[in-house]
Amino acid sequence: MLWSQRVENLKHMVTVKNKADGSILCPKVLEKTCIDSGVSAVKTFELHKSKNTGIVLNSRKDAEKLVGEIEDKLPSYDVELISAKKPEINVVGLSREYSHDELLEMIQKQNPEIAELFVEKTTLLDDKHMSVI
Repeated sequence: MLWSQRVENLKHMVTVKNKADGSILCPKVLEKTCIDSGVSAVKTFELHKSKNTGIVLNSRKDAEKLVGEIEDKLPSYDVELISAKKPEINVVGLSREYSHDELLEMIQKQNPEIAELFVEKTTLLDDKHMSVI
């Protein structure tokens, strides 16, 4: 799966945390909540580390609507809308001060696989949030 596809999925993802006693949200209850609220779930799955429930939806609007429905109808579960995090690159140990353009050029030359994100016109706009501070 491409990075941009993974980020796109995160934009439309909701997690439902298990109850304190470890009980999970029943899949049938989740399905009924989705149908009643008119949202379309693309995929539901168990998160590996936390064992919570992850739900990928078709749109951010659907995700926000589902969060509201679960909060209203199933208040004993904590629900969270997941936000995509943008990757960062930290460069440490430079021997001198570099200009913005010099540093950008160095990063592009040393990392050709990400260099295209700066110049490629077909790259998703969300992937182009790369800048040198």
